Amino acid sequence: MTARPLAVVTGASSGIGRASARRLAAEGFEVICAARRTERVEELAAQIDGRAVTCDVTKADDVAALAREVGDRLDVLVANAGERSAPSRWSRPTSTSGERCTTPT
Repeated sequence: MTARPLAVVTGASSGIGRASARRLAAEGFEVICAARRTERVEELAAQIDGRAVTCDVTKADDVAALAREVGDRLDVLVANAGERSAPSRWSRPTSTSGERCTTPT
């Protein structure tokens, strides 16, 4: 028996991450669903016959635990999770010269 290809989707508890996990499972992947919201990610994993991992990608210990769960083979990574809020210096884009970009009104 050949193992199914393995995918990890971070931010899998909602939105694009949830949809990506569902699609990959429908395409025959074994999906590891990773997200901060344990209950939601466990629910999704049960629905798609995947695995759930509670993981906050901003915490090194959580990421290390996710890597241990994955093991030595990974075929697809959907890195969908991100930091909740960007630092204030990122609040408005800047040009390469360092000047703030403006939006035409």
